[in-house]
Amino acid sequence: MTSTMWAGVVLVILLLAAIAWMFFGRKKKHEVDYYALFILGIIWLPIGALIENYTFVAIGAVLTLVGILNKSRWRTNRKYVNKMGDRERLVITIVTGLLVLGVLASIIVLIFNKYY
Repeated sequence: MTSTMWAGVVLVILLLAAIAWMFFGRKKKHEVDYYALFILGIIWLPIGALIENYTFVAIGAVLTLVGILNKSRWRTNRKYVNKMGDRERLVITIVTGLLVLGVLASIIVLIFNKYY
């Protein structure tokens, strides 16, 4: 097996473990954030296609589909955003911006290493 296939196998195992923990490991009932699953799926689809790792594409498609099928529950999970103060919003904005820059930098490095 190639290294990308091993990475895919590890990701599938981690995803299955997270799902099992979500259903069986918790004592407290917690509502699933379907909007977050949708966003993760939307991010994984193009990244998987770009690096030609079709395991990422498949997982992204599944996450996107689960998020879309439960679109009616998106609003109920977004309530905490209105309760945040200005400092928390600033921290989340900075962290999100840094993550986006990191992903873009990784994609650019992958493109340049692949074609040059």
